[in-house]
Amino acid sequence: MVNWAYANYIKEHKDQELFIASPCPTVVAMIQTQYPDLVKYLMPIVSPMEAMAKVHKNSALIAKLFLFLRAGQKKMLRLQNIKK
Repeated sequence: MVNWAYANYIKEHKDQELFIASPCPTVVAMIQTQYPDLVKYLMPIVSPMEAMAKVHKNSALIAKLFLFLRAGQKKMLRLQNIKK
């Protein structure tokens, strides 16, 4: 699902020379704060974990069965924002 989104984005932006794909919110935050000139190359694709959370957020049964292993504090904050 996410890989398809990356491939589709690249096909739609053929004139762009550089693409930065990062499912890690910490890397994205680092680019935004330390390398702001590279922000325009960040691909606006959610992480695989966020994509699955969005797919299943409306299903009460699946929401109770899903367990996301904690990979980082920023990812957990993004998942909390998806629930709202």
